[in-house]
Amino acid sequence: MRQRAEQLGQHLPLRQACQQMSVPRSSMYRHRQPLRPARPRPTPARALSAD
Repeated sequence: MRQRAEQLGQHLPLRQACQQMSVPRSSMYRHRQPLRPARPRPTPARALSAD
């Protein structure tokens, strides 16, 4: 559905395309952003040792 709204957005303003397809504009903009790599989680202070 997002791809269809994206295609429709080439012919109409993105706002109208999203409105017609019932797709939130925020998800369209979020989908366009490149994925960020996940940050490594910090080791808890009370974690068991590796050995």
